[in-house]
This record gives sequence, C-alpha cells and structure tokens, in this order.
Amino acid sequence: MRRVRWSGKAIRDLLELKDELSEIDPGVARIVLARIDRAACWLAENPKAVSATGYRDWRKLVVKRTSRVIVYRPEPSGIVVLHIHHARSDWTKG
Repeated sequence: MRRVRWSGKAIRDLLELKDELSEIDPGVARIVLARIDRAACWLAENPKAVSATGYRDWRKLVVKRTSRVIVYRPEPSGIVVLHIHHARSDWTKG
C-alpha cells in the first residue's frame, strides 16, 4: 500500500477548511474532509493518473462533489499533498 504524506501547509489548509465548514454545518465538514482523504488515498495508489500541470512537478485533482483541489507531487512511496485549495483560487501559490 502506497502512502499519503501531508505537508505542513496541507494540514493547515485542512484545519482551516474544517473550521470554516464546521461553523456552517459540522456534518458537511466531515463529509468534505472524508472525500478529500479518499481522493488522496486514491492518488497515492494512482499518482500518475492525473496529468502533470507543467508547474514544477506538481499535479492537481479536483475532488468530486467538493469545491476543493488537491495539489500534490508523486514520490516513490506514494504522494506528498502540498496544498488543498478552493477550485477557484490560484493553486500555484502556497
């Protein structure tokens, strides 16, 4: 089983997202975070299923049924999640 490694920035992104969504609806926060986690696990097993962005060695995946993008980098043991961004934001900025 390949692994997902979360950068410090990605963890902060997730905590901010959890806080933001929990204020509106804690159930929605749990669902969105679970979808992000499942997508990251899928990416770890299929790191090159998503096309390269042409920016550094980063790739990105829009998480289905959320407004979030996982920005990641493949590595031999799986992936490193670099950022979690809103789909409309500039994902090239950290």
